[in-house]
Amino acid sequence: MSPSTTHGRPALENSSPAAEPAAPQTSRRRGNRNESQTVLRACEVLRAFHILGEDLSLTDVMHRTGLPKTTVFRLLRTLAHADLLERVSPGVYRTRFGRVVARPSAPPLPCGTTPTRPM
Repeated sequence: MSPSTTHGRPALENSSPAAEPAAPQTSRRRGNRNESQTVLRACEVLRAFHILGEDLSLTDVMHRTGLPKTTVFRLLRTLAHADLLERVSPGVYRTRFGRVVARPSAPPLPCGTTPTRPM
């Protein structure tokens, strides 16, 4: 880990005038600090599978999610280990369930959003 990072996160910049401004973040992360970026990305991988029993390659999931190859690989292996996906052959995975919807009458919520409740 480089000295400019702490636990994988950029270190806080010194407020002195000589300090250079921090580079803008280019993360696709949505939501607030109380949400796990890894869990949100795993949701994106699961949402790449559109129908029950659909087989997708690593490349297919990369294209559908826009996530980097190493991220998709690790998430696919982890989701298969958790029995949420099935590894049918090297680099090919199958969903064990269809699309998850919050309510049958409502369209699926985007991963990382909170459903509203009537008061």
